[in-house]
Amino acid sequence: MVMILVTMFHLNCSSPAAGLMSTLGKTPELSSFAGLLNSAGGANTLSSLVGKNPFTMLIPSNDALKSVPTDLLQSLTKPENKAQLESLLKKHVLPGKVSADDIAKGGLKDASGNALNLNGAKISKSVPTKNGLIQIIDKVL
Repeated sequence: MVMILVTMFHLNCSSPAAGLMSTLGKTPELSSFAGLLNSAGGANTLSSLVGKNPFTMLIPSNDALKSVPTDLLQSLTKPENKAQLESLLKKHVLPGKVSADDIAKGGLKDASGNALNLNGAKISKSVPTKNGLIQIIDKVL
């Protein structure tokens, strides 16, 4: 089992990313993804992706991340692999507050501008944040 400790987040309370990071810190079923996000720069990295606009994050649950090899996850958290981790994170970010129904309809683009591909992932729960939404999914995109 992969255990990634979530360290203290440096938050800018006025940014949409800060609201999401705060919610992640309070959601135990997302602690592994929170650790990955923190390794990539946390709220600062998210802010660079979305600016001050609301956004939706498709976040794999801890159970979903168990399907990813431990050595790959550990490799992604190394400073020299930050660009790879950021690329992975961009696949999980959507501009605006996007409902599960709208995601299911398709036709959306991720933070990289690519067509969103859920690869069969299903949304298990929607969690509102101060300036966006977290959609908990059962697979890594």
